[in-house]
Amino acid sequence: MTRLKQPGGYRNEEIFHFSLFFVFSFNLLAQKNNLSLQFSHILFKDLSDTVEKSIPVKIYYSNNWVENLYLNVDAKNDSLESLFSRTLRKSGFYFIITDDNKLVLSKGYRIKTNFSTEYNEHLKRKALRLDTIQYFSIGS
Repeated sequence: MTRLKQPGGYRNEEIFHFSLFFVFSFNLLAQKNNLSLQFSHILFKDLSDTVEKSIPVKIYYSNNWVENLYLNVDAKNDSLESLFSRTLRKSGFYFIITDDNKLVLSKGYRIKTNFSTEYNEHLKRKALRLDTIQYFSIGS
């Protein structure tokens, strides 16, 4: 049994296939998490809201740091990291992006992500120095 096209309309199968194609295409674009945005003199909070609505990311920052932070944004298919690196470069802000899509903003200080490794190396150097001092103290 075949259905006839309604005048000026589409069959349900055609609508379903188009919808499936649209959803699949949208999912592919969303997986890349690239952004194309262009703003002149946008408040950081507004940029943050726009990005959070566009891709699956949560942005953390202090309101005091960004209450008067206006930015110019020109991103063409940029990654989140690239967008924020270029946009915040001159403002004295740093950030990290965690594995679970959280962007954490820092003002004036780089965020150390390998702190435990560096701290353990520091403890080893300190212990070695103490051992060396004790060794030389005994022989003196």
